[in-house]
Order: sequence, then C-alpha cells, then structure tokens
Amino acid sequence: MEYVFRGRWDALIGGEMKKKRSTFEVVLISVVVMLSLVLGAGIYAGRATVQKRRLLIQELSMLRSAISLYAVINKQLPPDLVELEKSKYTTENSTKPYLEYLYDDDADMLRDPFGNPYQYDPVSGWVRSTTEGYTRW
Repeated sequence: MEYVFRGRWDALIGGEMKKKRSTFEVVLISVVVMLSLVLGAGIYAGRATVQKRRLLIQELSMLRSAISLYAVINKQLPPDLVELEKSKYTTENSTKPYLEYLYDDDADMLRDPFGNPYQYDPVSGWVRSTTEGYTRW
C-alpha cells in the first residue's frame, strides 16, 4: 500500500513516474493561455473607455460650471478656454481660479480624456468635446 501511495506522490511532485506532455496538451494549454490574455486585454480596454467617459462627463460639467460662474461675475462670457483657465475670482476670504483640478497637459489648449481638444463657442458659451461619438454630450 505504501508503494502505491509513494508512486502517486512522486508523480505529483515530479518524481520518476512523470511523463512528457503530448503535442495536443501543449497546444491546448497555449490556446487557453492566449485566450485568457486576449479576453483580459479586451476587458481592460473596455473598462478604460468607461472610465474616460465618466471623466469626460465630469470635466464637461466642471467647464460649463466655470463658464457660468465667469459669466455671472463678469457679466460676459469668457473669450476662450485659455482665458477661463488663467482667470481668477475673489471671494471674501480668498482668490480662486475658475477652473480647478482640471488636467491640462498643453498650455495652449485643454484636452478631453481621449486626447482631443475641447471646442468652445464664445457666442453661446457652450463647450463640447471634439472626440468622435461624444460631440453631442
């Protein structure tokens, strides 16, 4: 009885009863690993897009609120988004920028989470994304 147990134990830990894998097993394992990688990458890409959409909604809301605040305080719409970004307003206790916590990697142009510039209409005060599929948000 001990011999049978010992033989199975050796097979589990790589002892003398270990046999080589067949070509079918190697191909099957490779296919399963590749499918797992492809599915994982697809799920990650989908989640990244969802996160960018959420961030786009938040940034558009912040931009539109800042434009409204600028219009109320200055009695006119800002001429462009760069002016809005650089301007500040004063309260009783402090001076604050109209746009705070908005990611800006380029000094001349604000970009959305997808990397495209925002488009601002100074006549209507409306700001939108130029990313295809999100222009009407």
